[in-house]
Amino acid sequence: MTGPASASQGAQIHNANIVGGLTNLTIWGYGATPSSGPSAFYCERAGSGSDILKLGADTTNKVLFTYRNDAGTLTQLLGASAFFDASGTPHQIAATKQGTALSVYLDGKLDGTATFGSGSDAFTNANVAHLGTDPSGESWTGGSLIACAVWNRALSAAELKWLRAEPYAFIAPPSPRGMRFAVPGTAAAVPTSYGELVW
Repeated sequence: MTGPASASQGAQIHNANIVGGLTNLTIWGYGATPSSGPSAFYCERAGSGSDILKLGADTTNKVLFTYRNDAGTLTQLLGASAFFDASGTPHQIAATKQGTALSVYLDGKLDGTATFGSGSDAFTNANVAHLGTDPSGESWTGGSLIACAVWNRALSAAELKWLRAEPYAFIAPPSPRGMRFAVPGTAAAVPTSYGELVW
């Protein structure tokens, strides 16, 4: 997905939450941000209000994971390293949530951690899921979004490091090991030990 640095760049992929409200989750994005932040690789939210789940970059071009539950409890985890690259070199960013433990990764390496300030994972707003933009118009990806994936569990540091080396492994897992994946329109997924890609 490519386009100008504007709120019109992006695509709605689902008319409801996909992983928002889950106790454990992973969001992973692979793309380039040749223009400065803020940017949104993946976002689940309504046009306004609580229930926000977003992975992208802040104005200093560091990985930013925003998690706000139905009660309005907000945690914004900012990574330590900037990944802005004027040449358009793609980078991988990821966020995991395991209970109240939040982590962000840059190019397969842990880049920051935080604790979510509330035990509630409730998301009840009529959210929509977007690639490349925040439906509130606050941020978008002014570059290219090569791939994006979400999981209904927290991937391990080793798995995210593996994705750095094999960024398309979630689409066509190598044999005999790989991630479970499902292709829309097919009857079954490929069972493996690594979990399940959720779309």
